[in-house]
Amino acid sequence: MKKHRVLVTVLAETRAHGLTFERFRACVLQPLQADLALCVGNHSREERDNPFYRQAKYVLTMAEPADFGDYLAEIIARDFPERRVDYRKIFGFQNQFLGGIRASGHPGSAGILLCYRHFLAKSIQQAGLLDRYDRFLITRSDYLYLYPHPPAELLAPDTIYVPEGERYGGITDRHAAVPGQFLLDFLDVWGSLFREFESTQRDFSGRTDWNLEKVLSWHLEKRGLLKKTRFFPYIFFTIRPPGGATQWSAGKFSPRYRGYVKYEEEFKRAVFFKKAFRLRRGWNREVFEKKYREPSEWTWKREFYGFWPRILKNINSSWKRPAAPDSLSGKGSGR
Repeated sequence: MKKHRVLVTVLAETRAHGLTFERFRACVLQPLQADLALCVGNHSREERDNPFYRQAKYVLTMAEPADFGDYLAEIIARDFPERRVDYRKIFGFQNQFLGGIRASGHPGSAGILLCYRHFLAKSIQQAGLLDRYDRFLITRSDYLYLYPHPPAELLAPDTIYVPEGERYGGITDRHAAVPGQFLLDFLDVWGSLFREFESTQRDFSGRTDWNLEKVLSWHLEKRGLLKKTRFFPYIFFTIRPPGGATQWSAGKFSPRYRGYVKYEEEFKRAVFFKKAFRLRRGWNREVFEKKYREPSEWTWKREFYGFWPRILKNINSSWKRPAAPDSLSGKGSGR
């Protein structure tokens, strides 16, 4: 059997490492036999004496600006010089996909995350990593895993996988498993926004509810990648250590997990699937292909109803191909 070459990349920060790393190693790095890269900033919040750094094969460090509007201006000057005069028009579209770019007035940190995606793509190209790996996981360090990640051999080589949930009208930005052939397009959100800027302005006009999740869904549709995207069960949840920083939800303290569970619905999904998969004895190709390759024909409620009816209250998501961004309200995720 061919060995799948996987690189897991933690984006922006290694927060909550004291709570999450051991499960991260046991549920992601070890079963996938993956290498670890950190794409992080040189800011004072980053504690470099932590197990993520000791495990990392690559550390890609961005010189973080005080205002990520400066980083965006550099992108425009280098890659889209024809937009120097009018690129700021994008700041007029609301309401929270450019956080961290001061002139936009957007709350949160979504603009910072878009800049990190750009930096990651550039760094991977410069390091020659596209030829060394078949699949790239882009994730965060503050996920606490309750069940191992889907095995690499069950992931179709021409498919992008994202967790079902925390979509806020689009696709979650918190985790993705991307084939190498799609990686640069997947990360190039700024390119989708500015390469055909007149088209972008038409698409974005008339709405005031753009968040990062909706922008990502729009971007994937523009690149022809939305139809190649599928969901997998939410098997982790976001946790904040006592005293840890957060942009959005402070969370509710859990003595069991020694930290603050940031998003209740995310936590419920993870608990549900941990129980469901233990009951069904884990991942297997037959179940995986039924749920993900033909998601419109199945729901998890139907599959697990006869086995664990009590926990069905924790999930009501249908397994469908991602749609174009809708107008559902919701803040979306922060950094």
